[in-house]
Amino acid sequence: MISQHGPLFTDDITLVDYSIKVAQEFLLVLIKLYNEQHCPGMLHTSQSMELLCPCRLASQFLKDPKNLFDVSLLQPTVTAEPLATSIALTITSIFVQLITIFELVLNHIAIRVERLTINPTESVPVLIVCGRLQQMPCVQGVVFCEGSVNLIGNIERVLGVGRMLDGKEVGLLSPRQIDVLRGEMDERCSVGAGHTVMAPATLRKLFGKVAGILRRIRR
Repeated sequence: MISQHGPLFTDDITLVDYSIKVAQEFLLVLIKLYNEQHCPGMLHTSQSMELLCPCRLASQFLKDPKNLFDVSLLQPTVTAEPLATSIALTITSIFVQLITIFELVLNHIAIRVERLTINPTESVPVLIVCGRLQQMPCVQGVVFCEGSVNLIGNIERVLGVGRMLDGKEVGLLSPRQIDVLRGEMDERCSVGAGHTVMAPATLRKLFGKVAGILRRIRR
């Protein structure tokens, strides 16, 4: 999933890089929808989020690991009607699929981390990201884990799933649409035998723990 020598390396991109790329594009679309829905008169003043390629992502992580994707939502200027059902269901479907892919990758990385004493990281082929060798062990895994935490959290925030308790932020989805999304999340299939589906908050927490382990190995 991470290595260029694996079966999932297609079109010069690994599954983890593809997942991060798609999540960034999804987040960008959600932000645009949010601005059109809640701030139609301020579209010209909104700043577009920059999409980071794998090498830019690694470089940004080394500079500022806690703020990989800078998302600033504008304050609503109008009271918006709920999104059309077809759009809300499409967003729900994409989000559920993204979480499932992230869950699959986390499961793979967690198993790999558990086997480090038996199969050390030195046996993993050197990664080449944007034509550059990644000399530090586990750096790409750390970047993916930290990036996943950041992206999932920001997607939830824009949707309104992880909105602030004080109500200062308004999400893209209505309360009813959020209930539908949560229902779809609960009903999806497990990524493997013996593994239960995880809520996005749990997934973010576990990604953070794995990132901490990989970070210690990287040192």
